[in-house]
Amino acid sequence: MANEIKEKNQATILSNVPKEFVEGMERGGGTGDYLNIEGSYYDSLIEMETSLKLVKTGIDNIGTIASLISVAVEKTKDEIDLTNLADELDDFRSMQSMLNSTAAALSSTANALSANPGKIAASIFHSGAATLHIIVVALEFEIMNIQNRISGKQIEIQLDGFLATYLNHVISMRQTVSGIEENLARVKKAMNRINSLKKAASSLAARATMSDTGDAGKVYNVNTVMRRRYNTNRLLYENQLKYAKKMAFLARRSLEFKLGVKLRDMNQDLYLVEKPSSWVDDLCSVTGIDYTQIRDASALTETNWFGEDDNYAHQYVGTYIDNLTNLMTSYGIDYPFHDGDDLAVISLKEDIIRPMGFCYDDSRNRLLFSGQLGQVDIQNTKGWSIVTQCDEESDDEKCIEIENRTESYASSVVDCDPSNRLCPQLISAPQRIMDAKGYWRYIERVGYTWITPGNTHSTSGYVAQITEPLERGRYLLSFWHKNVPNVDAPDFRVEVRDLFGNIMQSGNAFVVANPGGPNHLWTQESIPIDVGENESVEVRVYPSNLSVNGPQTEDFGDFLLWGMQLEGCEGDCTPTEYQRTYGELKAINQYCSNNDSEVFRSNFEEKCIDTSAGKRCYYEYVFPLNMDQVEKGTLIPSAAISGGNFNYRHSTVAINIVGTNVRQCFEGASSSCYTNAYVEYSLEHNGLVEIRNGLNSTQEFNLPNARISNAKAVTAEVVITNPMSSNHQSLLADKKKSEFRGRPLQGLYTLRIWKSDALQWYNIEDIQLIWNYRYWSKFNNNY
Repeated sequence: MANEIKEKNQATILSNVPKEFVEGMERGGGTGDYLNIEGSYYDSLIEMETSLKLVKTGIDNIGTIASLISVAVEKTKDEIDLTNLADELDDFRSMQSMLNSTAAALSSTANALSANPGKIAASIFHSGAATLHIIVVALEFEIMNIQNRISGKQIEIQLDGFLATYLNHVISMRQTVSGIEENLARVKKAMNRINSLKKAASSLAARATMSDTGDAGKVYNVNTVMRRRYNTNRLLYENQLKYAKKMAFLARRSLEFKLGVKLRDMNQDLYLVEKPSSWVDDLCSVTGIDYTQIRDASALTETNWFGEDDNYAHQYVGTYIDNLTNLMTSYGIDYPFHDGDDLAVISLKEDIIRPMGFCYDDSRNRLLFSGQLGQVDIQNTKGWSIVTQCDEESDDEKCIEIENRTESYASSVVDCDPSNRLCPQLISAPQRIMDAKGYWRYIERVGYTWITPGNTHSTSGYVAQITEPLERGRYLLSFWHKNVPNVDAPDFRVEVRDLFGNIMQSGNAFVVANPGGPNHLWTQESIPIDVGENESVEVRVYPSNLSVNGPQTEDFGDFLLWGMQLEGCEGDCTPTEYQRTYGELKAINQYCSNNDSEVFRSNFEEKCIDTSAGKRCYYEYVFPLNMDQVEKGTLIPSAAISGGNFNYRHSTVAINIVGTNVRQCFEGASSSCYTNAYVEYSLEHNGLVEIRNGLNSTQEFNLPNARISNAKAVTAEVVITNPMSSNHQSLLADKKKSEFRGRPLQGLYTLRIWKSDALQWYNIEDIQLIWNYRYWSKFNNNY
């Protein structure tokens, strides 16, 4: 029986034991071998471990005591058998039966340990323990009876020794059983405490994760509200982050516009901030703070997340704003300056138009678009036309290519005397004329691949213009030509024909051989013709002199052309200075006087637009303003704008129209005509602007166009002076417009003077621009 108790003790199984307790036992370490566990949980595991070890020791002790009792019983039995005392044997058998009951009670107690530790003090254990206590008491009573009955008999000595030994074992058993009961109670207490801690932890975890329910199915309504509130705040945060990044980008662009620099081009550290090029383009990489990430202690060390160790400060968009703020503060330290303001009274006639040489006059050149072969006035069908002679199988729409070049050529003209003003010192923006389909090298470069079988081609045609009727007399057609670098081109030809198709230059086409000329320099050619009264002529330019009939195997035409001019002449007919024309037979004459008001007004172009109120017409003039030209004196020579500064910006704009009787109210005009002494104007500032900055450079910005629409220009028959008189100040006080405030002074302006019944355009002598503007003056650092 003792062995059975020990075996049951060794086979005892505990269920629902904490995982950490089992792992600690499996590691085989000493007491407290529970990794990463602290606090009350740790204390409970230690108490549970200690108590279970004591229970095991107690049960082992019971088994040992039972073994000792069994040995004593067998020994005494043998001795009694020798005495052959039947009565005593009966008594002893009764006591042995009690011992068997004792062993059974001990077995029940051991069986109790195999139950659920959470129920270890339940009916099984209590039943076994109670039986054990009753049997022990019965044994003690029986021992007393036996002692009384065997008194004086021969076996008294043997029984007295046995009973003394047995009594000691029973007392030890009583104490051991009590110890087991106490330790099992401690195990239960520890288990209950662990379960309570788990429930509390589960509840806290549910609250931390904002779960709707816990592990036990408990509903957390507060968690539901808090989680939804958290999700709402998270969405609001993400939306605000997007908004903050957009506003930060606008702040960057505003700062760049304010300073006139691109921050990514600033490669030097400033006093208060690192070089802007190192951080200004990092805004898009700012992802904000993800709180689900920073809960993980290892997240901050992951290189694929914030990219920094143990911090996420660089993901804070406010840091970017702080850098912009510090940059603005530091700019005044590293590049010291002070703002100033000034008044400019600019004469459109004297300061803008006259210095620019914009004086239009009737041109000697009778060809329209003389510098734009191929250009045509679609509305009036005047100008050049391209006559093609491609074969019918070709799918190319253009058989002649005319390429506008941007380069300029100087000092490369044959027999050009620099002192002769008729000799072009600068040939600017020539045109390249070529057989587009035939010249396969050019075709391949621009993407065309069509070539006729056998590498043979047909000529493509010519460029032609029919002039307006000419007066009777002699005329001279002249032009400049040059070869295209690294291109071997054949001869080309130029013809002048009458409207019946007859060639007028001595009956033969004019063929230009070796179009590059000597040493491939610019060469001028001229063709004299005689024209009848009111006769129109047709000028043709063939890119090559190849036959127009049948295929050709030679290279096709390709040359540079400039200065095409048809002019009347007398005598030997030598070419005069080239005058470039556009849609009208007028040219810019830089040698004419610009003091005449009629010349001033001729720079305006009359236009009309359709509005909701009907058609409105106006006089328009477009002019640029560049501070480099202002400081050189080629623009605004009156020095109305203070030079030597930077970051010029508009404050207010007003316009005064100079002239007598600019407005006139005729008979029958309404009374408002007499009470409104102004003329409507509009002024537009183009959005492509340049800003001169403190780094001695100019930065280009692309802004929306700004417009002062239908404002009122002063027409008080006065000339505004600088400084202004008090009378002038009062005239302009309510006419100053601030629509351009903050925009750069430099740029392209379009001025429109709106027509009205009262406006007398031909009485306008000048237009004054009265600009209040601001600027920055540069200081020098002394450190």
